[in-house]
Amino acid sequence: MHEILLVHHDNTPLKKKLPNSPLILFSPSIDDLNDSDIDAYISKEIIPQLKEEEFNLLVIKDSLSENYIDFYGLVLAYHIRLSAKDLPKKYCVPIVILSEVDSYTINKITPLGKILFTKNIFISKNSIEAFEEFKNIELKNLSQEEYRNDFINKIDIDPPKDYLSHHSITNEWAIYQWSHLLGVNTEATQANEDKINTMLYFKYLVNKYNLEEKTEKFNKESDKSGNILLIDDKGVEGWNDVIRKFIESNYKSTEFFTLEEKADEQLFKDVDIEELKLSVESKIKAIDPDVILLDLRLLEHIDNKQEKVLEISGIKILKHIKKLNPSIQIIIFSASTDSLILDELYANGILGYIKKDSPTNKYLASKNSLTKLDKLIKKGLDRKYLKTIWKLQQDTLQLPFLTNNTDPIIFELRKNITSIFDILNSNMPNSFVYAMLAIFKCLELLNNFYLIDEYQKATWKVKPEDIDNLTDNSTKNKILNIIEHKTTLEANEFDNLLVKLVCSRNYAIHPKEKKSCRDFLVKEPNDGHIASWFEMLFDIIKSLKEG
Repeated sequence: MHEILLVHHDNTPLKKKLPNSPLILFSPSIDDLNDSDIDAYISKEIIPQLKEEEFNLLVIKDSLSENYIDFYGLVLAYHIRLSAKDLPKKYCVPIVILSEVDSYTINKITPLGKILFTKNIFISKNSIEAFEEFKNIELKNLSQEEYRNDFINKIDIDPPKDYLSHHSITNEWAIYQWSHLLGVNTEATQANEDKINTMLYFKYLVNKYNLEEKTEKFNKESDKSGNILLIDDKGVEGWNDVIRKFIESNYKSTEFFTLEEKADEQLFKDVDIEELKLSVESKIKAIDPDVILLDLRLLEHIDNKQEKVLEISGIKILKHIKKLNPSIQIIIFSASTDSLILDELYANGILGYIKKDSPTNKYLASKNSLTKLDKLIKKGLDRKYLKTIWKLQQDTLQLPFLTNNTDPIIFELRKNITSIFDILNSNMPNSFVYAMLAIFKCLELLNNFYLIDEYQKATWKVKPEDIDNLTDNSTKNKILNIIEHKTTLEANEFDNLLVKLVCSRNYAIHPKEKKSCRDFLVKEPNDGHIASWFEMLFDIIKSLKEG
């Protein structure tokens, strides 16, 4: 004997035939009658009622409003099947749809009709006589195997027609995935989850892709330090909280910032790209970030209307940041995998690319994305020394000795100084070695500017009477003499640095000829060595007394 529950809109004679059975009146308000709101009405009003009732056969009228082709009854049937968490056991009960037309006709009218061809969904004429045949038929709940094979794998639910954009869907889905994975529960992520849990489309995705509700730690706590800035138009909708949790859990010495100063700020709404550039520039000056996590599409009202790659707002902001300071390491966030977009991003010097998981990506994709993000952040923090190199380069190139001198040697010197940052900011192998060689070349050019090499000695181009020819014309000896006679610096303060630089250069050129460099040899220079040698070069040029 079936325990029957009927959901109706006062539009079926079965209401009078089942006086002792539980009845649910489906009566949404005018405001509820659109795709997303009807989902909310079903999830918040009807599902809780079903949870309280006892039944093993569910009967639903196909239309549940004044519009006889709304097919809200089918929408409700989908919601029930996809509400395993809220309706344990009940979500798999047999369902009978009452209708004035057959299943094939319904399927031609609406894609929702696919549910009528899944297991344990039946259709009956909307009459007492037609329904009688179901009363004595033995009907069983779907098994888990049947649920997966004969329901989930046979349906396909599209996003609502009035939904904002693919960009919005991807962000909401990715925030949901990442917040579950990281155990983030804030007001913003909860609001996003409420949307996921009520909207039919998202309920379908959760069931189809088996989102696992568990948290994970992706790396041991890192001692790397630095400032990280997130720029994302969906930041206040959950990304700020998700990324903050990831950063603070794994990088204890790192400061995390967002573009918004307050949680309710709408910096990306109804602004143009120039206004956004000003906001980004102001934030960069305020916090001096080492790594920026940058969303690709920041201005939906602009990005949704254009198709040219170079017009995408995130690419424009990327270029603006690189113009301000190319040493800032930028990681791009986006759902796009367009090769033209990726080519443009890498051509503009991004550190890497993190794909926001679209609804077609499985749970594992989120784990992989977080693992990749971890690696890129570590790499970005490792490269924060480039900010020091960039500043040294800019400060050096602005020195009067270089800007006021038209000698060809000085022109070549400027080129080599410029190359130091470019070498280190590239992905070339052994970049520290090549940067060291560029610095060494700069010292050689300074020597060439002041001295003439002759056989086993060096002669001053303009010889003061009190300076003898240099009988030791090694690069180190020549630059020490320039420091002594042409600057206000103490030459002995640079002796140790110069010895290490010369030994490192000689080992790079002649790795088997260590000679007297055993105690000073730097086989593999690092960022600290490069910064020290570059700072030495800056101090020497800054202190030169004449050109």
